[in-house]
Amino acid sequence: MFFLVALSFWLFACGQKQQSSSQTTNSLNPPIAAGEGETDNVQKLKEVAIDEDDMFGRISSGIYTVDAEFDKSENLMPDLGKVKVTIDENCLLVIKNERDGNIFETRVNLKDLDTKSGSIRLLPDREEGSFPGISFSTINQEAVVEVIKNGEVITKDNALEIHLATREGIEKIAPALLQTIRLCKDEY
Repeated sequence: MFFLVALSFWLFACGQKQQSSSQTTNSLNPPIAAGEGETDNVQKLKEVAIDEDDMFGRISSGIYTVDAEFDKSENLMPDLGKVKVTIDENCLLVIKNERDGNIFETRVNLKDLDTKSGSIRLLPDREEGSFPGISFSTINQEAVVEVIKNGEVITKDNALEIHLATREGIEKIAPALLQTIRLCKDEY
């Protein structure tokens, strides 16, 4: 009997400690009355949301993510100069890299990239000096990814490869780029 009374007091005390600690936490973030603030947050989301019918806006949003991650990698990768990623309304992707007085471009129409299983690969950074990447194969392995140096096509590849300084960067661009490709190909 004494044990049950002691256990009850102990459970009651633990409940009081937990309640007081949650009150302390909540004092940092005062409670919002039901419905108050929720409307503001929903309104803010609506203001920045891209209209579902604005296909080019949605495509550009995905490319913005890729461009932003290249910006973060610029000072961390020796072969990376000033990179600008653009896309036009026909889904022609251009990755422009200006370094050492040269302009390198990678061009591919995103409609030519394959999104089926096995066509997208993560590229590990296992060797010293290498960087993580992602590879998107072209449909039927056609060599339609142009690599251009100073306006002259130097090679045509059958995959778009993108390398960034960190795996986190690759993790951010992978879904954005995949969604952009699918939007271009009406696979959404």
